[in-house]
Amino acid sequence: MSAVQKAADFIALLKENGWKGKLDLDEKNDWAKIFAHRDQERLEIGWCVNQLIGPPKYEFAGTIANLHSAAVARQHVRASKPDMSIYLKRKRRKVRAVQRANQNNSSSAPEEFDTTQHELPFDIHESTDKEILRAIRGSTIIWKNTLTGMPESEYVPREMNRDLNNTFYVAESSEGRAYVSFMTSGGVFRAVALEQILQVR
Repeated sequence: MSAVQKAADFIALLKENGWKGKLDLDEKNDWAKIFAHRDQERLEIGWCVNQLIGPPKYEFAGTIANLHSAAVARQHVRASKPDMSIYLKRKRRKVRAVQRANQNNSSSAPEEFDTTQHELPFDIHESTDKEILRAIRGSTIIWKNTLTGMPESEYVPREMNRDLNNTFYVAESSEGRAYVSFMTSGGVFRAVALEQILQVR
């Protein structure tokens, strides 16, 4: 089976389970890559000459994981909702890794963020989606992670956030919380709840 056919079969599975996204492909060289999302979940998977291109990447609420295989990726696609136990385990592992890194590099203090809520260049209730996106694109946003209580930040590059349907948009989660979806400079999808944003600078 070709890489393009594998991607087509995977897209059919995504559609059956409420996922959306985009496909990049090169039929001549038998290369295909899928970028998919469902609410705050993100999935990236690709094939070249019938072989998986590295581990599929899965992200939920800012936590990124490399999946072991395409079969594991299909399990995530078929699940009716994210597995919170797996998410929390990954989040705890990430927090411990950061703590160890800080202990090992105690001479270099981590960047300090002001954790107070600043006036934002938009109103999360009254501003239109277009106004919110215009204020965020090309800026650094700082938000409070609800699980760790710690601030996080990301730059939202203009050139990687021009697709207003699949990459850069404002939407509402199944719990009714408005969030902004964007791609980082490293090519990773992020989703941040508007109510958790502390600063845009």
